[in-house]
Amino acid sequence: MKNFGKIKTTLNAYLPPIIWAGLIFFLSDQSKLPSTPQPLFDLIFKQTAHVVVYAILYLLIRRAVFKTQQIKNKLRAKLIILLVVFLYALGDEFHQSFIPGREATWIDIAFDMLGATLMFFFSPLILDEPITT
Repeated sequence: MKNFGKIKTTLNAYLPPIIWAGLIFFLSDQSKLPSTPQPLFDLIFKQTAHVVVYAILYLLIRRAVFKTQQIKNKLRAKLIILLVVFLYALGDEFHQSFIPGREATWIDIAFDMLGATLMFFFSPLILDEPITT
């Protein structure tokens, strides 16, 4: 019965980031995404979406890792999570390069990482934790 509790905790922790990553993959797999008639508004909307989506991905992965692992060095753990998000962003853009009508850009990766990096710094405030390393 003790193992069931650990499995439940692990699923509860890791299922949300896996589902969120799946949503990102699904959206990246679309040949055409909704857009606005104004090119500037469309650009702002899409780049803001990159920031928000990857900020959430960072938070979900961070929550999972901190909930299931004994963290001795929080800074190191958060940097590794940032690296994982970066690798997912790279993979996402690589995946997009094979989708008709889509292209892979370093700008998108930069906006993805802007969101993740903002959460790297502000997640203690959002998660109501003491700010320590």
